[in-house]
Amino acid sequence: MGTEAQDNRELLAKLEREQERVRDENEWIRVDAEAEAVAKQAERELRGTIPANSLRWILPANADPLAPQDPARRAEFARHLAEIAEGMLLDRTPLPTIPQGIEAPANDRDRLSVGACTACRGSCCRAGGDHAYLTEETLARVLHDHPDRTLAQVLETYLQLLPAETVRDSCVYHSATGCGLPRELRSETCNQYLCGKLRNLQAGLPENKPPPLLAVMFDDGKWARTALIDQNGVKILAEE
Repeated sequence: MGTEAQDNRELLAKLEREQERVRDENEWIRVDAEAEAVAKQAERELRGTIPANSLRWILPANADPLAPQDPARRAEFARHLAEIAEGMLLDRTPLPTIPQGIEAPANDRDRLSVGACTACRGSCCRAGGDHAYLTEETLARVLHDHPDRTLAQVLETYLQLLPAETVRDSCVYHSATGCGLPRELRSETCNQYLCGKLRNLQAGLPENKPPPLLAVMFDDGKWARTALIDQNGVKILAEE
């Protein structure tokens, strides 16, 4: 079992390494003069059609197309599920002590952030790979929250929720409508992660009545879409 636990740690380390591209793309400290020029041009072109107090902000995006779910990915994911289930049973994995982050948005700023993630369409989901960041701790939490369900039933639920189509080169659950998992079944990483640019945006916004957001969004350095985000939701204004 020690070997399997080590494999699990190595897997998580690998997923962290796979996030390097995502982190670079989302890095808010890095100033991208070309992206800033595109954003300013978009704002000039939309002047008069968006609220005057709109805040322009550059955010990441995922613009990759959908593809049928690869059976090999499904098989790899099933293998991962079996491994972490066995590890949870043999190691008697304790519940995570960190907050799960599945509560409803607490204020207007949080709701605006949800809109930004919706408009992005999952840039950060790419690092989920064939494992979706699911760990022994995730399964322990789900079983604790659903004492009426067996481990076998929980594992079957995860397999049944795999979408028929996924976003290319992204998480096995990344579908056309977002994550195929309800929040209560997602990993702690997925429920809590905010990219650097969104965290920086949040830091400068009031909790209540923040201004509308003109989000100019880029995928790997290329403009992908422009959206207006406010308390009413997301409106895509232009898209590649």
